[in-house]
Amino acid sequence: MEDYKLSQNRIADLLQLTQPAISQYKRSLRGSKFEILESDEKVLSLMEKLTKELAHGEMSEDEKQFFYCRICKKIQENKIV
Repeated sequence: MEDYKLSQNRIADLLQLTQPAISQYKRSLRGSKFEILESDEKVLSLMEKLTKELAHGEMSEDEKQFFYCRICKKIQENKIV
């Protein structure tokens, strides 16, 4: 939010979530395992690239879904969760 100056509502729109869900993630009431994902450099790199492209409006819905799949596959390959 801070890096790209995006509101919780805008992030919710981009991720197809609700604004209350974003608020809960921000307050660590959801996503307690996120730190595990951040510990893997390849997964973190993919998430950062996704974040950048979403923030700049550079992704279609198909591209977004493809990217989510790439991240999930990397998490499975590295046996993170």
